[in-house]
Amino acid sequence: MNLPHFHHLFLAGSLLAGFLLLQQSHGQPAPESTDTQLVSELKSPSQWEISISNKNQIKRSAPVRWDPAVPTKVSYTLSGTTVRIEQTWGDGTISEMWIVDGVTLIQYRNGIIEGRNAFDGDMWSRPGLVGTAWIIPGTQAKEISMQSRKVLVYEAKVLAPLPSGSDPTPMNEQTPGASNPAQPSEKEREDKWKAFIDAETKLPIKIQYNDYIIVYRYFPPPTTSVELPSKFQKALDDQMKRKQLIDHSPSVLPVPPNQ
Repeated sequence: MNLPHFHHLFLAGSLLAGFLLLQQSHGQPAPESTDTQLVSELKSPSQWEISISNKNQIKRSAPVRWDPAVPTKVSYTLSGTTVRIEQTWGDGTISEMWIVDGVTLIQYRNGIIEGRNAFDGDMWSRPGLVGTAWIIPGTQAKEISMQSRKVLVYEAKVLAPLPSGSDPTPMNEQTPGASNPAQPSEKEREDKWKAFIDAETKLPIKIQYNDYIIVYRYFPPPTTSVELPSKFQKALDDQMKRKQLIDHSPSVLPVPPNQ
């Protein structure tokens, strides 16, 4: 993972030049680099968390309606190929998730446990460095100083599907080969992203996603391995059986013999 690569889906290099709509930001242009990996991948074992706030909530004294589909904090523990994710919601409740062997196991706030493909779900429900999928090789950055360290600032507009089921894929207002700038369709929305990446570690410090602000914190790695609790085992077994049925199902229906 950045972990098992759950949200870094990169486009072909030949299309990169036309895909990003870069915005102006303060600071000097970052030095040219031949390194195509702009954001680091966390290795096992690792522990980190993100806190999510709404910038309108910070600016106003009156409370802002919080999207119930967006958590206020997500904690991650990566041990081997197993990931534990704990989501804290606006009402204070907590949901627990485990990712094992390409299967996501979720215990919802009502206590129900189910399994699904680890690639399914929104960006808050997958491991990895949330909000960085659009920072693809070739993306330009501005270099600034933040708290006595060098920080690379990336900024772009992104067309994302409605409803957003995953980290979006970067699209430029001017699609390669098109005569007119691409505009969001009825099934798309335009998201604004801004990322602050530590120039030395290449780990995200802060991500701005439309009105949301995602702040990263990193902790010392766990000293013991994490193991799947027994209450999740049945859901894992059931999902693995479903995967086996799909993997072994014929892709083409057999042709009946001639009568």
